[in-house]
Order: sequence, then C-alpha cells, then structure tokens
Amino acid sequence: MVDNGDRQMSTIHLIGEHDEKLVAAEALLTMNLKYPELLDASIQRSLRSRSEAGSPPNTSHHHRFYSKVTDIDHVLSALLEYEAERSSVSSPEDLLEHFILPINDILQTYLNAALRSRHSKLAILYPKDLFSRIITNEYQPWTALSSVNGIRTVLLKHIGFTVDRGLASTASTESQQVLFGQLFHLADFLLDGYLPQLESARSHSHLSKRAAAIQQELEAVRHDVIQPFLDHGELDRARQLAERYGDFSTMVNLCHNQQGDDRLQSYISRFSDRGFSEFLFKWYLDKGQRDMLFKQHKSLHPKVAAFLQDHPTLGWMQSVQMGRYDEASTTLEMLAINEKANLDRRKSLFSLAKLSKLAHLADYNIADDQLSGIGIWQELILHQEDMKHKCDNMESFSVPMEPKAMIELLVQDNVADNFVQAFQILDLAKDQLSDEIQSLPVFILCQAIAREYDRWLAVTEDETQDSIASTLFCRVIIKLMNSRAHILHLLPWDTDLLCSEVLSNDDFQNPDAVRFWINAIFQKANGAAVA
Repeated sequence: MVDNGDRQMSTIHLIGEHDEKLVAAEALLTMNLKYPELLDASIQRSLRSRSEAGSPPNTSHHHRFYSKVTDIDHVLSALLEYEAERSSVSSPEDLLEHFILPINDILQTYLNAALRSRHSKLAILYPKDLFSRIITNEYQPWTALSSVNGIRTVLLKHIGFTVDRGLASTASTESQQVLFGQLFHLADFLLDGYLPQLESARSHSHLSKRAAAIQQELEAVRHDVIQPFLDHGELDRARQLAERYGDFSTMVNLCHNQQGDDRLQSYISRFSDRGFSEFLFKWYLDKGQRDMLFKQHKSLHPKVAAFLQDHPTLGWMQSVQMGRYDEASTTLEMLAINEKANLDRRKSLFSLAKLSKLAHLADYNIADDQLSGIGIWQELILHQEDMKHKCDNMESFSVPMEPKAMIELLVQDNVADNFVQAFQILDLAKDQLSDEIQSLPVFILCQAIAREYDRWLAVTEDETQDSIASTLFCRVIIKLMNSRAHILHLLPWDTDLLCSEVLSNDDFQNPDAVRFWINAIFQKANGAAVA
C-alpha cells in the first residue's frame, strides 16, 4: 500500500489511476479544441490555485497544466466556479448554450474516457478477491472522491445546477432532450462511483458502520438525481437508473402507475437475491393493498408465507391459501389468546382457529382431541358473555377478561349460582391458573362466608340444620354437589379452609361451633363426591 494524498492505495491502483488520468487528459485536450474559451479560462483559474514554484519560465499555461496530470481533474471544479461567476451576468439562453451544455459535454467526455480505460483493465485492477485479500480498507476511486475538488462533488453540483438553471431556461423540446441525455449519463457516473466504495466497506466487518453510512448516502443521492426525471415525465430514463442502482421504490411505483405487472414479475426473478420480493410485499402492506399479497403466483407463496411470519394477522390467510390448515389454526389461536382489546374479535379468531383445525383433521383423518384447547377458550368466552347479565359492575364487557378476574368479579354478590360458576371457570382454566389452583378454591369459599360475616360470627352449637343450610356458604356447597360431580374435586380440604385468614379470626362468638358446621358440610360434600 502507498500513500496518495490523504488516501492509501495499492501500487497497482495508483498506476491504474495515473493511466486513467492520462487518457482523460487526452480527452480534455480534444474538448479544449471544441470549447477553447471556456476551457482556457478554467485552466488558468485552476493554475492560479496551484503552487507553481519551480516551473520553467516562458512556458504556456497549457504546458504547465497538462504536465501535471495528477491534478488535472481540478479543472472541473474551476469550470463550475467560472460558470457560477458568469451566470450572474449571462442571460438564461447564453448560460444554457455557453456554459451548462458545454460543461456537461466536457464532464461526460472526460469521465467516459477515464472509465473506458478502467474497464479495459478490469481483470488486472479489479480481481474477484480485490476487497477480501488486497484492499482491507474503504476504497474510493478518484472518479468518486467527495473532497472539495473531487469529481463526486463536481457532479452533484452540476447536476443540481443543470436541473435548476438549465431545464428552467428552455422550453425547447430538443434542448430539453439533450439536457436529459446529459443528466442521465452524469447521474450514471455519479451513482456508479458508490458501488466499489460500498463493496469494499461491506467486505470487512470492521467497516460495517461505514458501509451503512455509504448505503444511506447512496440512497439519498439516488433519490435526488432520479426525481427530476420523474418530475418531467422522463420515465424510461428514471426506470433505467432505478433498475441499475436498486431504487426499488421507484421501480414499484412506476409499475403500479403504468400497470406493469409483467415487469414486476420480472423484477422478482431478476432481483431475487437482493430482497425485491420482500420490498414489494412490504410496499403492498404500506399502501393498504393487502389483497395483492394473496394474488401472487403460486411459485411465490413460500416467499409470501416467510414474509408474513412477522405479520401473523395476515399470515394465517396465506397458510389457508397454501392448504396448511394446522399452521393457520396455530396462528389464529395465538392471535386469539393475545387479543386483549375486543372480546368479539377474540371469539371470531377462536372460531376461525377451530374451523382451520377441523379442516386439518379432515385432511389427515385425525381424532378431534386436538380441539379441546380451543374449546376451553370458547367456553370461557361464553362464561364472560353470560356474566354480562349477572354482574351489575361489569363496566367493560367488550374487553376479554382473564379467568382469575372473572372469578373475583363473580364472588362479589350474594348469589350462589355465581359462586358455582366461579368454580366452573376455575375448572376450565386450571392449566392457566396452575400456580393458584390450591388457593383460589379457598378464596371463593371464604368469600361466601365473608359475604355473611356477621351471620357466621354469631353461629352457635344450637343452630339447626335448616338455619345453616340457608347460609350462602352452604347453598354454594349444595349446588356444587348437585352440579357436575367432577367440579367437587376442586373443593379444598376443610383444614385448609379453617386455617384461612377469614376463619381463623378470634372474633367468632363460638369458634368450635363454626368448625363443627363447616366440617359437617364438607363431610356431606365429600360423601357426594365419592358417591
């Protein structure tokens, strides 16, 4: 590696750059004959900015300028300075004819010559392992430098000047077409310069942040140089640049506006390794055209499915379209469980999950025991819908409730049926409430006692069975005994209940009587469970 100004280069690239500048100098000399006044003024301006110590006396400005080929590209920024100076005293027509069009021609000819020389030596200058083995730092060819006098800077400035002052100064279709032709080639030169720079940064992990910055800059510049073509209806030229430099947004928008479905399909194949299909699918989502995702050719269904993995609200439909009903059911069940805002939506999602599961079972002739999980959720939803008519303080029925919250709400009234329903919900949700499966039954029954706390505080041994049977606690136990027997297994041990905070209170008038009656009630319930 050798130092070349503020750049480090391989020796072969330094030699190649010098050769390219020699070829470019020859092209510039030819243009000097075509635009003598313009280039002579710019060459002299460029020489004034150089340090000319040691130059032979009585030598012409041409000799001094062309003898130092390493700095020859500085004349390009001098051209733009001269143009800017003369623009304030020139008419729009003169500015276009004597400056904008000629300078674009000079830039195009100069860069064409340099790049032709480079392309003729590609195998030598740019071997396949160039950036992985030879160049370990960011590589920026001299035709893409962004320094003050760099060619990238010159191109950016003059493309902008041509758009702002050139296109605005002529209504002639012929002149506009010449300008657009020049702009196209200058934009091509400008964007092409980013490619080796970006490739070199991407080839080394320590340059990953720099690669991201170059990509971001490329995208911004690409937008700025393509947009004038779109604004003036030069769609073919805009499309060519977009295709060449990966402006997927422009490509898709042009196809959408011109019904270019066939072209879109060709892009999907042509740019398959660059993520075009994923960009297109996201574009459909962003534009609210979700239906287009499901109209893709059958060969693209796997790609659509992969894309929609991050969009499960749509992914299940793609699974159905592909006949993957079990996959659709799993996604729908997950969506339903995660639906926290709307009960009706949760209900619909579980219904669709069940239908998808049934379709899967029918296809594979599998027993329907796989439906039990969905069925439990559907029963819990039915319980919540039923509670709407029972609970006065059901403030937001439309929002799905967790099983524990439903239980806590049901035991706030002195209605035995509600307590039984709380046990039914606990039975359904025992897997979800596994950590509290021992404590919740105690909680429910303690609430039955707490609802009539004063009554239990005064219980004595002289109470009659009819008197105890009228308590909410006893009525709940009796209803549990008369309901489905398997719910009785949820009843806690009487010892657990008696040790609860509610029943271990010293305020009871006759604690032994309370224990006696609770034991008696539990013995009767346990006998019913055994029977």
